[in-house]
Amino acid sequence: MAQRPEPRFEALTRLAERLLHHPYPQGPTHVEVGVESLPRGVADIPLPGAARLLGSVLHSRGPRPIAMEAVFDDDRSPDDVMVSYTAEVKSLGWRDFEAGGPMRGGFVSSEWGSGGSFRRPDGDGPVLMISAVSTPTGPTDVRLRLDWQLARRMPAGAPGGPPGMDKLPPLHPPAGVSLLDQNVSGSDRVWSAAATVRTDQTVAELEAHFAAQLLREHWTRVGGADQAGVSWSTWQLPGDDSWRGLLAVLGVFGPAERYLTLRIDLEDTDELPVSLSGP
Repeated sequence: MAQRPEPRFEALTRLAERLLHHPYPQGPTHVEVGVESLPRGVADIPLPGAARLLGSVLHSRGPRPIAMEAVFDDDRSPDDVMVSYTAEVKSLGWRDFEAGGPMRGGFVSSEWGSGGSFRRPDGDGPVLMISAVSTPTGPTDVRLRLDWQLARRMPAGAPGGPPGMDKLPPLHPPAGVSLLDQNVSGSDRVWSAAATVRTDQTVAELEAHFAAQLLREHWTRVGGADQAGVSWSTWQLPGDDSWRGLLAVLGVFGPAERYLTLRIDLEDTDELPVSLSGP
């Protein structure tokens, strides 16, 4: 008696699992594909609430998970996705995960969109990573990844670099906008980052784009203004230190050329005001 063919859905799932399978020298691995679902045992991670889950894949070695990736569609912008998701993750007690090594602060390439890494407060379990990337014709591509190997190889730790440099966050330009002439300089009390972009976006639109990323880093906006050819804002950095920030976008060098600058300064709290009225 001839064997009945597999339903098309199950056949495509098995094909995807075969295509995604890669041999590991440490031993045989297993791939589990889920359509519009997460793998069993990882459904308790925070999810981007407004996003539509397309599917997931879990790589395991025996009973031990290696990595999981889930794919979502989201009608929001990458920055809106990241602001909302970061707030949700932090409200549940997850904390930022930073691998050891120098921090890449200042204006950095946005080829891979916005992203973040987190870990549970107790330091156990995998590293949770999210990326949000604009697509030319469709919704934002959102990826959640759980990485058990990274957690085992690189425990969370404070980023390296000179004092104060870790307070300069990475800022990504809008999708499709390339950075030119990036540089970072400073000392233990003052740090500044600068770059140039060519875009038709106004200085106010660019300032708002980068300001949204500073808000995601828990910076507090103090003031600002949008004037002819210049849009700027002042900030208070998070933490106990008296760090202040300035974000400015200038459009005075050409019709489509924008100059970006981010500066942070440590206030001198030892300087007390002089009394003019005597003791």
